[in-house]
Amino acid sequence: MLNTLRFFLLTLSFFTTSLCVSQEDLSVDDMVQRYPKFNSLKDLGIRVQNDFDDDSKKIRAIYSWLIQNIKYKKNRAPFAGAKMLVYHSEYSLLYQLRHYELERVEKAFRQKRGVCWDYSLLFEELCTSIDIKAETIIGVAKTGIGNITNEPLYKDHSWNAVQIDNEWHLLDVTWAADMYHRNRALFDHNSIDHYYLTPSQEFIKTHFPEHPKWQLLAKNISIQEFYASPIYFSNYSESGLELSESTSGLIAISKDRRILLDIKKLPKGKKIQYQINQSKKFKRLHLRKVDSDTYMSKIKVEMQSPNTFITLYIDNNPVVSFKIKKTVKGLE
Repeated sequence: MLNTLRFFLLTLSFFTTSLCVSQEDLSVDDMVQRYPKFNSLKDLGIRVQNDFDDDSKKIRAIYSWLIQNIKYKKNRAPFAGAKMLVYHSEYSLLYQLRHYELERVEKAFRQKRGVCWDYSLLFEELCTSIDIKAETIIGVAKTGIGNITNEPLYKDHSWNAVQIDNEWHLLDVTWAADMYHRNRALFDHNSIDHYYLTPSQEFIKTHFPEHPKWQLLAKNISIQEFYASPIYFSNYSESGLELSESTSGLIAISKDRRILLDIKKLPKGKKIQYQINQSKKFKRLHLRKVDSDTYMSKIKVEMQSPNTFITLYIDNNPVVSFKIKKTVKGLE
C-alpha cells in the first residue's frame, strides 16, 4: 500500500457479482445497525473484536459500519487534499505517509464524511487494528459510456483488498455507501452486497487497479481491454443476460441500422428493452438467433453524436451499455 501511496503522492508533487448474502451477514448488519456512537476508531475496533468470533464476521461488521455511518463527499476530487511531501530518507517518507494517512482517517471518522480514499483508508485502518490484513488499492473506475476508449491510465478511485483464510478478496465500500445513502428507508442488503467480496472476474469489469497483481485474475487484462469492454451495471450478473466473452463495448452499425449483439444467454420470461442515449423512449429489443452463441437485432439508430450509445434494460433496470460505431462494411 505504501508503494501505491508513494507513487500517487510523488506524482502529485506530482453478478452473481458477489458472494450471496448469508444469514450470518444479515445478522452482522443488523447488530452493527444498533451500534452506539463511538468516540474513536479504537473504540469501534474493540467493539467489533468483542462482538464477533471470526474474521469474516469482523470484516463484514467494519464494511457495514462504514456504509451506514460515513457519507460520501459529492463533487470532490477522489484524492482531494493530497499534498506534496518533502523527505530526505525512506524512513522520513514512510513516517510522513503514515502521519498523513492517520490525519485523513481521523478527520473522516470525526466528520463522518469522506471521498473514496478516506473510505479505503478507514477500512484498512480498522482491519489492521484487529490484526486482519487489508490493502488500499488505487486505480481506475469505469462508470460511464465515455470510458470506452483507449485512454492513458488516470487513477480516479480507490477500493480495498482484504485477506480471509490466506486468500485475498476485493470490495468497494465507497460505491456501496453511495447506494445505501441514496435510500435510507431500508437497509438494502442486496445493493451493498454487490460490492462485498466481489469475485475478481466480475470486479474487473468496473475496477482496474494500478498494480496488476490486484486484478486477482489467473490471466490479467490490459487497460485497453478494460476500456474497450461494455459498461456493466450492478445488476448485470443477476439479470439472466450473458454476453459472449468476445463482445466489445463498441458496436458496429450498418447502413440499414443493423446491430449485431453476441449473446450467449437470454433471461427466461423477461423482455429486454433498449434506450438510445438519454431518450425517454424505451423500445422492445427483438432478437433473432443466428447460431448457438449469437443473437442479432435490427435497430434503427440515428447517430446523434460521436458518443451515441445504447443501453439494454431488463425489468426497467439498466443492465449493460454499448457505444455505437459508425457504418462498417460487411454488415450491410
